[in-house]
Amino acid sequence: MLDLSFKLPGDLTARVTSEADLAVEEEQRMLVRAYVPGLEIVAKPQENPDIHIHHQESTDQKLLSEGNRLTVCDAWRNQFSFDIYHLLYSAARVKFLEKGLFSVHSSCVEDEKGHTSIVGHSGSGKTTTALDLVQNHGKKMSSGNKTLIAFDEKATMRVMAGTPTMTIRQSDRERYASVIDRRITYYDRMAFELNPKQCTSSFGGPLRTIVLVRLHDGLSDTKKMSPTSALHALYPYFLDTEEANTVVCGGYGVFTGTPPEGVPQQLALSLKKALEHVEVYSVAGPLSFVSQTISTL
Repeated sequence: MLDLSFKLPGDLTARVTSEADLAVEEEQRMLVRAYVPGLEIVAKPQENPDIHIHHQESTDQKLLSEGNRLTVCDAWRNQFSFDIYHLLYSAARVKFLEKGLFSVHSSCVEDEKGHTSIVGHSGSGKTTTALDLVQNHGKKMSSGNKTLIAFDEKATMRVMAGTPTMTIRQSDRERYASVIDRRITYYDRMAFELNPKQCTSSFGGPLRTIVLVRLHDGLSDTKKMSPTSALHALYPYFLDTEEANTVVCGGYGVFTGTPPEGVPQQLALSLKKALEHVEVYSVAGPLSFVSQTISTL
């Protein structure tokens, strides 16, 4: 029997259970921290969790939803499914939104001036850029893939949590060997955590700069965006519409991460006000150019 419990930012709790005899190894513990920002695995089972995902071994593939409980009916045959990571994130994202927390699809680094968020779609190079800033420009890593943001009463954006586990292709291992600490391999990829001294020691600090990145060897371009342009460009990342929904059970089940009523409008207003005080840039080019540009902002 599988029984994993978690604490999440916003005083949220989650639990993942299964009827199957699924072994939870270091690989699973590291990977789940690559998907959900601020997630902490706890030993004591969480009673009445805000999110309960239960796997029922079955050839009748479907996803059932009742209150805070999601039941995944699927034949996993004692193999830990990647559906769990994606489904847990999508369910947590909705709960975060209810608490006024926004899981932004971004990496994030920190220096003495504050946090810099590096935003981009999957494959744009945001994690690669963040790693280069840590390894070659003295930044500290706050988040590898998802950055949890809150707006305070003064419309300041604050970095509340991140994903400490990062994933890269195994072929890129040597490039970042000097900063990699614990690591595991899966398929053709590697998940790893950085040396603690290279990571943010505490959260809650202000977000001072946002950069939309695109690694591209064929150009070198930097633009400072107007607040209006930045609002339109950043809104989908703050709502994380790209990973709101999760397909499970081989396509027979879909979790739809519809935002709570009123949250999209409130986000637009809060983001609009915050961007009056936060500089936003668009930077495209080779990794060396992008990292050097961000390091000087």
